[in-house]
Amino acid sequence: RLILIGRYQLALQTLEVSEDSFQKFSAMAAVFYQIDKTQNAIEYYEKALELQDDYKTKIQLGKAYQKIKAHNKAIAIFEGIIEQDPENLLIKYQLGKLYLTKRKANKALKTFEALQTVDTSNPNYAYQKGIAYAMKKDRNAMIDSFLEAYRSDSTHVKTLYQLSNSFFKLKDKDSTRLFLEKGLSLAPNHISM
Repeated sequence: RLILIGRYQLALQTLEVSEDSFQKFSAMAAVFYQIDKTQNAIEYYEKALELQDDYKTKIQLGKAYQKIKAHNKAIAIFEGIIEQDPENLLIKYQLGKLYLTKRKANKALKTFEALQTVDTSNPNYAYQKGIAYAMKKDRNAMIDSFLEAYRSDSTHVKTLYQLSNSFFKLKDKDSTRLFLEKGLSLAPNHISM
């Protein structure tokens, strides 16, 4: 209850003197995470998981590792979560983005394609596929993915930027202008446009 009213220090002091338990460690981890002491949060999430295997705590631990850019540890945790619960689209999406961060384009493509089979309306999946194809230097597949994202959401500014940039490199002035103008009309202060 102290956490809900913003009394983090008092909450930590109260928890510190309580008996060691999964609840104590996970509550302390949550407080540390909320006040941006992520390394402390990781320590307590791990202590909590030593006492009890818990799905939500694993997710929080993975997010904490992701936050401090310990990508390999976050990937390992998220892969375990997806193995246990393949329908968790949010974690699967984060996993795909982590694969891109680690330049694992093939794994990222497989992940975003799997996401698209479940949810065809999310333009981010096609957009991220475009980024993965760019890593693989597959220009045609990259542009097709960005166009797919655009068809799904014609206001997706990142997609508009990628399309205008791609067509600029191909010296296709009409397409470049089309996507650039559309992007600028939606986000006139977008630095990349």
